[in-house]
Amino acid sequence: MIAKLIKLTRSPRGELISDAIGLAATCLMIGTFLMV
Repeated sequence: MIAKLIKLTRSPRGELISDAIGLAATCLMIGTFLMV
């Protein structure tokens, strides 16, 4: 799911942004799992 998002948003100019979004999404998912 996250990989799909990164692939969709990845572009030569937006690489750092998409990586940051992927990291944030991963942290959110891990946090959600820990809370549950």
